[in-house]
Amino acid sequence: MLTSQFPKGMNSQLNNFDLLRLFAALQVVFYHSISHLNVNVNPIVGKVFGFFPGVPIFFVISGFLITMSFDRNPNLKSYAINRILRIYPALWVCFIVSLVILGIFGYLNKEIFGTSFIAWIIGQLSIVQFFNPEFFRSFGVGVVNGSLWTIPVELQFYIITPPIIMLLAVLNKKLNQNIILASLFIASSILYIIIMQDGLYKSNFIAKLLSVSIFPHLFMFLLGMLIYLNIELLFKFFKGKFLIWTVIYVSYMLYIGNILNLQVNDNYLLLLISRIFLAAWVMAFAFTWCSLSNSILRGNDISYGVYIYHMLVVNVMVELGYMNNPVFLLLVVLITVATAWLSWKFIEFPALKLKHRPLHSVNSSVKI
Repeated sequence: MLTSQFPKGMNSQLNNFDLLRLFAALQVVFYHSISHLNVNVNPIVGKVFGFFPGVPIFFVISGFLITMSFDRNPNLKSYAINRILRIYPALWVCFIVSLVILGIFGYLNKEIFGTSFIAWIIGQLSIVQFFNPEFFRSFGVGVVNGSLWTIPVELQFYIITPPIIMLLAVLNKKLNQNIILASLFIASSILYIIIMQDGLYKSNFIAKLLSVSIFPHLFMFLLGMLIYLNIELLFKFFKGKFLIWTVIYVSYMLYIGNILNLQVNDNYLLLLISRIFLAAWVMAFAFTWCSLSNSILRGNDISYGVYIYHMLVVNVMVELGYMNNPVFLLLVVLITVATAWLSWKFIEFPALKLKHRPLHSVNSSVKI
């Protein structure tokens, strides 16, 4: 449907997106663990990891791969089935695990007969995973599985992708397509500053709802979409350029923070530049040493499991009082990775094998 295509002779199926997703998921695990378990880490390590926020990385990757998926197979039925198989089987099993953990720690009492509990169940199994009943506030960090707030956002990305691509296809000319996407990008990034960075969501109910919608987060997804739309032109700037983009991005972040003594997140323009550099770094990672992901992971994409299970592990650690020690950080990572591998082996991979694939299907390593 779009005019985008990879340069001649380039195999788009060989990439490091699985490894990138795992890196992003582990970055989130790292920050949630040190925060909630009160673990002190080397400040340099903490700062460097902070340069590469996992959730924006996920959104950029989704923008690129989901756009590519629908562009190559614009069948709405297949698209919907594939998205459901990617998200819900593992998510529903994770929900069952959540119930078991809540039961073990005595949080499934008389409240389970109330409307809030039923609403929570419906939300967890559908598209409102960010809802958390008040009677769970005493469990762990106060939210049963707080990292799942991104699931509704991701689902909204899935929903808006087909109409956006259909609109771009109607426009036909790439310049017009880029103008539309760039306009949406700027609008969303402004909303992000207002709602998220200015902290409006903390005091305003409507802003809080908007914070778990696509509106303030869409700009990172659109970055991935813009890169895909212009991949024929941009690919030469990413292929084999991982080290170059790492130096550029880290240098920029260090210059802003250490030389200018400014916070990137406090300035609209600085944030915008940093996110564009981050997206370029993501693509350079994906298309440098392209066989690295398959060599390390052997096709096992455990990133989703790592992401959806890690806060359950953190909550259990908090409930048990396992805090204030780096050993517990390592324990969270090990337990999370082991759980994610089981999820991949017995839930996610069997579900993905049921996906509808076009005759020109991409390699199984591109799991979107």
